Amino acid sequence: MKSISILIVTALYLALFNSHGVRAEVDTCVECHKDPEFQVSYVRLYNYYKEWEGSAHELGGVTCVDCHLGDSTATVKEKAHHVANSYANPDSTTYYKKVPEMCGQCHNDVVRHFLVSKHYRKLQEGEGPNCVTCHGSMANTIPNIEIIEEVCMHCHNDTKAPSAVIPQAQVALSWLNLVRSYLGWSEINPQPRPTTGEVAEFELAYRQVANAWHRFDLAATTDAADHLLTVAKCATVIRELNVVEKTFLESEKIKEKYSAQQQ
Repeated sequence: MKSISILIVTALYLALFNSHGVRAEVDTCVECHKDPEFQVSYVRLYNYYKEWEGSAHELGGVTCVDCHLGDSTATVKEKAHHVANSYANPDSTTYYKKVPEMCGQCHNDVVRHFLVSKHYRKLQEGEGPNCVTCHGSMANTIPNIEIIEEVCMHCHNDTKAPSAVIPQAQVALSWLNLVRSYLGWSEINPQPRPTTGEVAEFELAYRQVANAWHRFDLAATTDAADHLLTVAKCATVIRELNVVEKTFLESEKIKEKYSAQQQ
C-alpha cells in the first residue's frame, strides 16, 4: 500500500508541476477546443483540435497562441482570443498572405527559398499558394505525388497557368520522396549501418534539395535529388564491401588462432 501511495503522489506531482518543479500552466485554448460538445455545436473547430492533436506541431510544443496569438491562460473567450485572428483579416498573423512569414519563424530555411519563388510573388498579388495549400496547418504533412495534381490543378489548368508543369512536379517530388525513403531505410537497416557522419551528410544534402524544391525549380530539384540518391547508393555499396572485407579478415584470424592452438 505504501508503494501505491508513493506512485499516486508522484503522478499528482508530475501532473501539476513541470520538470523544474514549477507549477505547470493549463493551456485553456487546448482545454476548451477539445471539448467533445464542439462535435455538434462547432464541428470545424473541434476538427482543428483533432488535426493538431498528436501532430508534429503538438509534439514540437507548438500550440494555438504561437500562430494565432491570444492568451492561453485566460478562462474567458474574449480575453483568450486575439482581436484579429481571421485568415481573411490583413491585421491577423494568420492572414493568408502572411502565412509564409508565420511559418518561417520555425521553418526559416524552407521559407527563405519560397520567398524567391514565382508562387510567393503570385501570393502577394492575391492568387498564389502559401504553406497551408500543400502542407495543411494544424497537422503539418509532406505532400506525395498523388495529391500534386489535385492541388496544382487549381491554378495549373491551362487557364491561369500551364498544366504541363504538373507531371514535371510529380517527377521532381517522386525523386525527393525516394531519397527521403532511402534515408529512413538506411537508419533502421541493421547491416551495414551507416555511420553518424554519413547519416548527417545525407540528411544535410537532402534538406538542401528539399529546400530548393520550394523555389519550384523542378529541373534543378530533380537533377540534385538524382545525384544525391546516386551518392547514397554508392556509399551503401562501399559500406557493404567494407563489411564483407572485415568479416573475411576476422574469419581468417579465427582460423589462424585455431590452427595455432591445435599445434
